Amino acid sequence: MTKQKTQNTTEAVDLGQLIEKLGPLNNQWRDGSQAEKALALWEMGEALLKSVSDPADKLLWEIQSRSYLTRITLRYALIVRRGWKTRGELEKLTHGLRSYTIFREALPFLKGDREGIDETTYRQVVSQLSSTDTKAAIAYLKKLKAKKIGRRQHRGVSAAGIRESASDFLQALSNLEAAASADDAAEPADALVPLSQIAVAIATEEPIAGWPLASTVLPERLSSVAEPLRQAVQSGRSALSAFRKAVGAERLMQAADLLNSLRSTESLAEWQTRRGIKFQPAKQVAA
Repeated sequence: MTKQKTQNTTEAVDLGQLIEKLGPLNNQWRDGSQAEKALALWEMGEALLKSVSDPADKLLWEIQSRSYLTRITLRYALIVRRGWKTRGELEKLTHGLRSYTIFREALPFLKGDREGIDETTYRQVVSQLSSTDTKAAIAYLKKLKAKKIGRRQHRGVSAAGIRESASDFLQALSNLEAAASADDAAEPADALVPLSQIAVAIATEEPIAGWPLASTVLPERLSSVAEPLRQAVQSGRSALSAFRKAVGAERLMQAADLLNSLRSTESLAEWQTRRGIKFQPAKQVAA
């Protein structure tokens, strides 16, 4: 079986064996009841953490490239597993869960420091998990996020400015996708991984410490993708929230996938295959 050493660790991971463990759990997440979906994520996170103490993005991308498991599902699995030490704690919380979407929206207020909400608000959030009115529950959670996590207007950041940045990002991403589809997307590999990680963090609402490429000069095509991300990151949490809403989490994950795939000819070929594009090498991609 193939083994590899993961990014930022010397631990060897047997990818074949790990994927064999994750596959059935992924099926449970896809086909199970609402509560079973949440518990399946915990189990997937547990399997990942048992395989390597600190799973890096490189490992998650490798799993995605070799299986039907997606990077975003694995990321949520780690978030859920790290949020609850035992499966029993999560099982008790999600008993009677009516909607996995509600659980996902409520995550920031259920784990860790609960984004600083008080006990009364926490109990209100928990009550949404068993609400029969999914639309109202999601609306409540989104409103709470806007209030507690990212204000609708950040100092110095206008709604129009965010829309413009989002529009610029989407256009630049489309251009980069077109270049990658034509096998004309050579870019510096050392900038691709940080950009991919930033896109994932914005999509999944994870904390971002700062802009990782402050001293890096990027080529124009990659810079046009990176600049809107930089503006959002450096404008604060409300800007990130508005940017994520304007662009869409799914599109951000697609951007992360593409950026990661531009690291090598092989990973670009895999990206083209996933999109149904016949791979015809024309230019060596930076490795």
